[in-house]
Amino acid sequence: MSNVFEIEAAKIEIAGGKADEAKQFAQDMIRDHGKAGPVLNDAAKKDGIELPAALDAEYTAKLAALRQSGAANLDQAYVSTQATGAIQSRGRMGSSNGRLQRSCRTFECI
Repeated sequence: MSNVFEIEAAKIEIAGGKADEAKQFAQDMIRDHGKAGPVLNDAAKKDGIELPAALDAEYTAKLAALRQSGAANLDQAYVSTQATGAIQSRGRMGSSNGRLQRSCRTFECI
């Protein structure tokens, strides 16, 4: 579910964002999560785990909020959303992405 969210959020940023660094980060997210999705799906299938077919209400609401951010605030909203997700997952995956940290400093989201 997170992979789908990351890709959809990145598409929103690319379509409406203005900051080149945020848009490049979004491109990286699409590439990385696009590669990770099939690997995750295969691993889940091998372990007999059924992954959700659709986003839950929380992720759907986050995407709706990004869409409603408006051009002036979209970069900040996108990077902030990514920073929050990175902080929440840091314990599971190690330190967060260096480019995200630089983007956050640029947009003052953390």
